[in-house]
Amino acid sequence: MANKNRLVWYILVDDQGEPYKGTRASSVDIPSSYVIDQFAKAVKAEYSDSHLAGIAPSDLLVYANKTAFDEGNSLEEDESIQNYGRSKKDALWVVVPSNDLAATLAPSVFWW
Repeated sequence: MANKNRLVWYILVDDQGEPYKGTRASSVDIPSSYVIDQFAKAVKAEYSDSHLAGIAPSDLLVYANKTAFDEGNSLEEDESIQNYGRSKKDALWVVVPSNDLAATLAPSVFWW
């Protein structure tokens, strides 16, 4: 049986749950057999030359919804995309990591 593609809705958010750089809900058309890791790579590809430039797909945390985000329950990388993100209303939350911590720590890490 052929593997069908489907739209998976998501929204990029920062670590506080706010839309990342003013982004809105969007979707990717991916095979229904994809796992969360493959979904994150598809999202990265959509924004590779803009909002996610310099951010690895493995650094993106994916949550089923706002409640899961609030509870700190991210989806596992090897979990099937299943019925997640079926509509804009039920969009997955993709958390873009903050670079603030890295910028703050970098000088002290390399201080000689």
